[in-house]
Amino acid sequence: MRGQMVLIIVLILTIAATVALALIGRSTMDVGVTTNIEESQRAFHAAESGIEQLLSNSGSALPLITLSSGATVVANKQSIGGTNAVYTVPNGILRGEAGTVFLVSHDDATGELKEDVNDALRFKGPTLGVCIDKGYSEPAVELIVVYKRLDRLSLDANPPTLPNYQVGRFAYDMKPDRITENGFTSFSDIGGTDVGDHCGKSNVYYLPLPIPTDVTILPLMLRIRPYYRDISVYIDPGADFVLPQQGDEITSTGDSGTGILRKIVVKRAYTAADEFMDYSLYTQGAIGH
Repeated sequence: MRGQMVLIIVLILTIAATVALALIGRSTMDVGVTTNIEESQRAFHAAESGIEQLLSNSGSALPLITLSSGATVVANKQSIGGTNAVYTVPNGILRGEAGTVFLVSHDDATGELKEDVNDALRFKGPTLGVCIDKGYSEPAVELIVVYKRLDRLSLDANPPTLPNYQVGRFAYDMKPDRITENGFTSFSDIGGTDVGDHCGKSNVYYLPLPIPTDVTILPLMLRIRPYYRDISVYIDPGADFVLPQQGDEITSTGDSGTGILRKIVVKRAYTAADEFMDYSLYTQGAIGH
């Protein structure tokens, strides 16, 4: 009888010890999780502060700095565009809305377009490659080139004439069956294709959009408006030409101080013209006429 009691007591102690160890382990794990969350938040807030600082000044980099929380942050800013590489329009373009690709550069001080034919950084190619992902259904797209007629600018005239801003509209449909309904043009009519690799992609519609090179015309921007579905757009300026800078990409990395890192990437495109501009500028003929 006494031996059975000893066994029962040992069993109870064993169960109690197991439960106690489990509770201790759970508590330790909860403390660890809570600590990791706090450290992660500290790193994230540090990364946010790096974004804010570079957004509020014109610097291109934020050296490693230590915040009052003990976390550290380092950030840098780089241009979006400004090379002959393929440019991806950020976040795609929603159906019925418009995306903008600038064909001239911006003034660093004012942020305004450099409406100057002598701007060395403006796009000077005769053709701009526009690539649209195929997706699950064929889209249609309206391409609107906003340009400035330099031959109609005369400040010496009496009275002086103002710059003449006009648009060239091109509407293409990737689904031939719809053309009779919407009056669009087949994308193949300008040499467009959905075969082969274009813009570094293999599953896209490719439209070689002609850009006027007449010395009296200064193309300012391209507006892209999709119909029937949302689209992802890629712009290929060609190997011999440069697409002007389209904005900035800021990358900020926060370190909690305990080795937990958080990175934030923000893409800031230049402010585009209001969409009413697409409907308030008109041209009676093709660009250059």
